Amino acid sequence: MKSNTIRSLAFAFIIATITLSSCYKDYFELDKLSTDINWQPNVAGAGINSTLTIRDILRDYDTNHLFTEDQTNFLYLVYSKRIYSLPAHDIVVLPDINLASQFNASEYISQGFPIPTNTAAVSKNITALLGLTHSETFDSIILKYGVMNVGLNSTFQHNGILTITFPSITMFGNAYTKSIPVTAGVPVSTSFDDMMGYTIDLTSSINQFPVIATYTLNSSGAAVSATDDANLTVSLTGLLYDFIYGNIGNYTINFNPDTVHIEIFDKAYDGYAYFVDPKLKFHMHNSFGVPIGFAFYDFGLYSTTLNGYNTYPFPLSYNPFLLQAPTSPYDVHISSIVLDTTNFPIIRDIIADNPKYIFFGGTGITNPPGTNQYNFITDSSRFSVDLEVELPLWGHASLLALQDTQSFVVQDIFPDSTELSLDSVQWIKFRLNVENGMPLDAVVQVYFADTLGNVYDSLFYDQSTAQIINAGILGSTGRVVASTTKMTDIVFTTPRLQHLKPVQRVLIRGSLKTANISSQQNVRFYSDYTIKVKIGLQAKGDIDIYDLK
Repeated sequence: MKSNTIRSLAFAFIIATITLSSCYKDYFELDKLSTDINWQPNVAGAGINSTLTIRDILRDYDTNHLFTEDQTNFLYLVYSKRIYSLPAHDIVVLPDINLASQFNASEYISQGFPIPTNTAAVSKNITALLGLTHSETFDSIILKYGVMNVGLNSTFQHNGILTITFPSITMFGNAYTKSIPVTAGVPVSTSFDDMMGYTIDLTSSINQFPVIATYTLNSSGAAVSATDDANLTVSLTGLLYDFIYGNIGNYTINFNPDTVHIEIFDKAYDGYAYFVDPKLKFHMHNSFGVPIGFAFYDFGLYSTTLNGYNTYPFPLSYNPFLLQAPTSPYDVHISSIVLDTTNFPIIRDIIADNPKYIFFGGTGITNPPGTNQYNFITDSSRFSVDLEVELPLWGHASLLALQDTQSFVVQDIFPDSTELSLDSVQWIKFRLNVENGMPLDAVVQVYFADTLGNVYDSLFYDQSTAQIINAGILGSTGRVVASTTKMTDIVFTTPRLQHLKPVQRVLIRGSLKTANISSQQNVRFYSDYTIKVKIGLQAKGDIDIYDLK
């Protein structure tokens, strides 16, 4: 079952007062009720005697562990969700590098090749340039992956060796170099993907590094024509980094207006809740070694109560906002934007309107003006935003309509009985004695339906009699200081019992209000609040069946 603001605190114990709910069978143990004596035409017996604290209720309902409590047992509902995530590879992408050069016949002939010189080598100094466009000036790049592709089309009628060397790409002091055999008349097309762990040193020139290509010919005895040449292509593709150091530059980060679902408000479909000290928190995580500045716009929420979106100005104290950066790789710097009653007074009204969806937009920039931190970025760097809704359970609420559906078959009330028939029972009376130590009044109605949702009856004919729980007595701080008691009789006679034959499920609807709601008294919820429920049963029938104790 999904927890939500009110259901986890109050709706659970409304259901607990109705013996049909499967949620609390472990507490009530209906299948263990005594069946050891003969049931006479009019017999009464004690059915259930149970005491629950809010902590007990949350143990079953709060499957997502949304509730926390402080040392005084005061309760908070804390809901969090990641609403934005930007990995490093979506900001800084290393471009492919494409290089070309040519070896001409005159360069070999001038060396006396092929006669009398049998071997001649020509070297080309090529500059590789990183095509970066955001004012970056990298000092070094440690590669995680990369492919060097080499192509050579030669018309020389001589075999040879092509050597490609990157003096500024090194590992343990050794330059990255490859020697490729060349067969006369056969084009070269080959690739190497062993660049992982190599470091590109860019400190000598801004975003560029040298490449040396040497083509050595070994004489085959054939002549060299003046038109002979060899066309070389070298490319570095699929470059991925482990680390980049230097100045990352000015990248723009766009928070396109996006809608985020806040699931905790899904179940509340009607009513009003007022929290004294609600908070909306945006926790911004930055593991880039780069400060980021933001300006926010298009901030708003969708209200299930108002059935529409409302927009709000972002507090000026956070707009613009500077997110600082960690100073060591793999560290994370966390900054929080907290909207509360001090800087965002309308937050109480916003939360009261059940904000099911939130949306926001904004623009960020890396290394904003006024910052000069030395930058780094890793392959696991990430910028992310977590939304946290913190609701201290302190306030007041009225007409909070909640609903739930449970399976129900009348025979399940008497699991050990094989002789029970609704045709032989004249009436069944449920007597509910409730001792309520919680600060909530409750009105509940239960509808009996089949699997298609067709309703055959309801627990209460008159909704005005459905007030089965009265709030506990409050002290001056809004904490319950004494319990109240309430007894309610519910009688099912023969016609109504017949209505239960096709029933397969119950729809439970509850309307809740906090104590002294007319004066809008604010109440507090503590995990040690209790509710005690005693349920007695009395039935009149005309056959021998089992007694329930």
